[in-house]
This record gives sequence, C-alpha cells and structure tokens, in this order.
Amino acid sequence: MAKDPLITNSDGAEWRDSRGHVVLANSAGFFGEQHYTSYSISLALVAEKNNVKQTDYWFSSSRYFDRLDPIEKIADVAAQRTLRKIGSIKPKTQKVPVVFDPIAGRDFLSILAQTVIGDAIYSKNSFLIDKLNEKVAVDQMTIIDDGLLKYGLGSRLFDDEGLPSRKNVVIDKGVLKTYLCDCYSARKLGHPTTGSASRGVSSNPSSDTSNFYMQNGTIPPEEIIASVKNGLYLTSVDWVGINYVTGDYSRGATGIWIEDGKLTYPVQEFTVASNILEMMHNISMIGNDLEFRTSKAAPTFKIDEMMISGS
Repeated sequence: MAKDPLITNSDGAEWRDSRGHVVLANSAGFFGEQHYTSYSISLALVAEKNNVKQTDYWFSSSRYFDRLDPIEKIADVAAQRTLRKIGSIKPKTQKVPVVFDPIAGRDFLSILAQTVIGDAIYSKNSFLIDKLNEKVAVDQMTIIDDGLLKYGLGSRLFDDEGLPSRKNVVIDKGVLKTYLCDCYSARKLGHPTTGSASRGVSSNPSSDTSNFYMQNGTIPPEEIIASVKNGLYLTSVDWVGINYVTGDYSRGATGIWIEDGKLTYPVQEFTVASNILEMMHNISMIGNDLEFRTSKAAPTFKIDEMMISGS
C-alpha cells in the first residue's frame, strides 16, 4: 500500500503449501510411488480514483519453496497491474492487431488444451477432429505437453494409469502431430497412448495435459508492442464464450491500447472475438518471455487481426 496513495485496500493475500505422496498399483502389474511438494503466494489489490475502483493481482507458484518470486516482487507487480487500470475507458468497435500478454496467452493455451485431448476428440467436442498431420497454425508455433519438464508443476514420473511420463510435441511448426490420450481414448480412436491419463482418488482415468505450453520465441515483448500502430495489448479475459466444436472465440477483456507502438491508455468493458483456428493461422510474432507460473504457459504473442466490440 506504500507504492501509491491510490491503492486503498487489499483484496486478499494468500499463501498455500502442500506435500503429497501418491502410490499407484494396477492389475497389469504396475506399482509406483512419487512425492510432490507445491507452494504458492498471491496478492490482489484495490485502487480507487474518482470513486471508481480497480482490482488486479499477481502470484508465484512452484514445486520448490526456493524458486518462488520474492514477496517484494509480488507486491510490485500486483501494484503495477492494478494502478495501470486506473482511468480505463471502453474502446471503439474495430478490427485490430491484438498482443496477448503471458496471462492472456495462458488462458488461450488452456482453451486449446481442451481440444487436443482424446476425450474431446472421440466425443466430437473439438474443432481439431480429423486434422492430424494437417497445418493448423503458423510455422513459428510449436505446442508441447511435457510431463518430464524440470521444475514443472505438472511433471510426474508416471501418469495415472502407470504409463511413463513423456514429452509430446502436439503441434510442431504449425502441424498437428498428436492427440493426448489415456488408454481408453486411445482405443476409441485407434491412436497410441501418450502417457496422458489423469484421475482423482475415486474417479476413472481420463485424458489430460501435464505441462502444456507454447514454445518460446525469439522476439522481446517490447518489439512486439512496438510493431503495432493501432491495437490492443490484452492483459486479462473473463467469462467463457468458447465453442469447442467450431472454434469460435469470444471473451470479455481488459487491456491497454497501443498507439504508434506504445502503450497509451487502459481499456475495459469490451470483448475480443475471432475463431481459434484463424487466430493460430494469424500469429505473426512470438515473444521470448515464456515463464511457468502454472502448468500451462505461453510467451507474449501477436495475432494480426481480431474483432474488438466496444462502444
């Protein structure tokens, strides 16, 4: 709260830590066990000006305590993200380039993750049905699911059916290479298993991701922003408007408007819309700022055109 007098309150600070020990045995003769630890810290803040309140947050999470960001950094970033929303306006309706920051990019990856799992494919709930070995994105885009990623929050020695964890390249330079399958979905699809089974204590296994991410690019985020004459820097999205069958994408959005390559003023109370396949074919720049704060992650990236629906 000492960062700025406009920060009037905290919307909550949270600490979590856990330790787990999983033992798995099955009738195929498998027996295995593995240990987990997990730590996270987060802070949400409230800023107010002219009786208008804004909130935002920041966080850090890791399998290891000594890899968490310092508390001071959490406070700094939470304050910056909250203060930059002061004075937000609604943008005009138009088609413009959209730069996804890593938080908005992670949300995009979370949506894509639901369309590449075997359960979604055999239940006909994905726009990627029958697209194996087809071009579904630009050459620069590679999507990986890696259950063996060092320090990964989704890393594990074996999946929840006892199959070894592995690295699966899901989209390789724009080409869809595999679906992520547990044994059941693999049989239904006639597809190899990928060590992608997940389950709760009392649930049946189903297909899921482990550490699912967009491969890092080579361009600094500042250069991506500088490439936009008139467009949106997207910092967060809310409410789900996704059709997984068609790929139609519509989200409530918050961000900062870009003019002549510079971040200028905050915007909110509008939607961004497109189609996910079109979005993946229209990614023109991928940043070099990939960080794993959850088990899904993306660097900054730019989509050349999306519909902004505002005033």
